[in-house]
Amino acid sequence: MITIHTERVDLGGNNRIRLGFNDNKGILADLNKLTDLRWSPTLKSWHIPYRKDHLTYLNEFFFGRYHFIQNDTVSKETISGLKIISYQNVPSEDRIYLAFDYNKEIIDLVKTLEGPYWHKDLKLWSIRGGKENFHAMVDVFTRTEIEHVSSEIYTPESIKRQGPAEKVNTSPLPEKFMNYMMLKNYSIRTIQAYEMHLSKFLTNLAPKEITGLSSDQINCYIRDVVVKNNYSSSYQNQMINAFKLYFRVMAAITLDTASVPRPKRSKKLPIVLSKEEISAIIKSIRNFKHRLIIMIIYGTGMRLSESVNLCISDIDFNRKLIHIRAGKGKKDRIVPLPLILISKLQEYLELYKPGKYLFEGIKGGRYSVRSVQSILKTALIRAKISKNASIHSLRHSFATHTLEQGTDIRLLQEILGHSSIKTTEIYTHVSNTSILRIKSPIDKIDL
Repeated sequence: MITIHTERVDLGGNNRIRLGFNDNKGILADLNKLTDLRWSPTLKSWHIPYRKDHLTYLNEFFFGRYHFIQNDTVSKETISGLKIISYQNVPSEDRIYLAFDYNKEIIDLVKTLEGPYWHKDLKLWSIRGGKENFHAMVDVFTRTEIEHVSSEIYTPESIKRQGPAEKVNTSPLPEKFMNYMMLKNYSIRTIQAYEMHLSKFLTNLAPKEITGLSSDQINCYIRDVVVKNNYSSSYQNQMINAFKLYFRVMAAITLDTASVPRPKRSKKLPIVLSKEEISAIIKSIRNFKHRLIIMIIYGTGMRLSESVNLCISDIDFNRKLIHIRAGKGKKDRIVPLPLILISKLQEYLELYKPGKYLFEGIKGGRYSVRSVQSILKTALIRAKISKNASIHSLRHSFATHTLEQGTDIRLLQEILGHSSIKTTEIYTHVSNTSILRIKSPIDKIDL
């Protein structure tokens, strides 16, 4: 997720919120949806009207697409599960030390950052310092499911005197509900989203008041929030699902949401790159490892998260298969290993010698999702491709090209890991196999 920094500024006696981000036409097109977005030649940046709750407003408006944080400040709610050591207003250019009780999920997240290192003598992890890496850490740990621990300031000399970090649960959701979602194996993203939807509603509501609420009162609240903020259909559906689950688990109330109609989802066609564009992208990538990552994602149709979670043991060279474990919906599946990638993978393993994961960072651990996204972004610029493509566009392209080659749609469904054939059928709408058979009548006119 892209992080955008905000800062309160005074322009001609008016309070404004300055938005800091790298020049990107896609980001600017999204930000143009905001009211009164203006460009300041003096600040050389875009800005919007000031409002006290601007962080909440912006994060909800662009939920799941961008993450807004206030420049050079971190609230106690921002970093989850960590104590930041040797941190002042601006991070040290040396190392940022992190203290937390043992938690494999936190360790895995720390390893996605720049320069992760375990200090045996101090019993602490640290990452490379600097403002940019600090904000990357904020982005990674924002709204995680891990319990929050205060971000107090320490010095390296006092580290050894500190005991284990004391866990403080600041989530407004009851422990019973959080435990229910975890025991039911809900994904991290779903838990984060449900917590966000419910937190505002429950913050000023006493637990005993829950059973006294009627379906109409709850439905009115949902309608007011949705209409006021003009949320997307997927956001609305997710919000309704969060409320239904909460009241069923916590108060044995089955909400009748008939008066809150489910919005129709927009039926947008996926962005598909041509084979020539895929070739141009791959050829533009100079780094062997980076090129191989893009080739594997396109060559197998796997998701971004699945590619960074691939282990060396998941590659079966003898059977020419790749075992994708715990994909979307916690499902395993097998996909073919493209012949062109066999020799390249063997060369890569000999050259890079990764430990556990197929693609690892400089200091080990899973390769960063953000790094993979950056690889494609740079490649699109070098290849002079103007399509607003993402890593997921490689998966769409794989599916479309495979279908055009005559692969049975049921088999393609298995390879992609779709639960429903209807999801796979969308690629029939972007495949040119049938469309090109249609001859326009203009071709028959003598012009």
